[in-house]
Amino acid sequence: HSKCELFLCVEGECKYFIDNKTYILKAGDMVFTTPKVLHKTNYNPKTSNSRYLIYCEDFLLPQSIQDLLPTVDYYVASVSKKLDDVELLFRKIHEEAEHRDAFSKDMIKSYLAAITVLFFRYSETAGSVQKRSKSSLVESAILYIKDNYSKNVTLESAAKHIASSGKYLSGAFKKET
Repeated sequence: HSKCELFLCVEGECKYFIDNKTYILKAGDMVFTTPKVLHKTNYNPKTSNSRYLIYCEDFLLPQSIQDLLPTVDYYVASVSKKLDDVELLFRKIHEEAEHRDAFSKDMIKSYLAAITVLFFRYSETAGSVQKRSKSSLVESAILYIKDNYSKNVTLESAAKHIASSGKYLSGAFKKET
């Protein structure tokens, strides 16, 4: 998508696949992605999960945050120490969007600024969020796809490149990503 994304895991656990890495997100973990960054979330259907998700234009963010954006495509961090504060701000944005008035746009912008500043100020490093290692087979397939995306890449051509069968690669890729 063409907007920044703020994702907050409030309850449960999910796998967040981004930039050839899979992060295991738990309550208090947050992801900030810049526009056009490929990512995907997977939830365990057997557990209760709760999350907030906001899409926004980068110009709505405070200048200090905008200055960080050209350097990295995404940030993953834990804000578990400030989870109540961050979750409250997400709820306030939701309330403003539900019950709009002449001041809602400004309120949403101010809450969004507070969320992003809290994220960058109080977040622990990405190392605090568990990163799940993928098999070298899947990593090799992802690299092959990235290097050849402008060509006609098929499941069979990727499998052949990494000396595997298409069926096996498909299953491994689905399991990992």
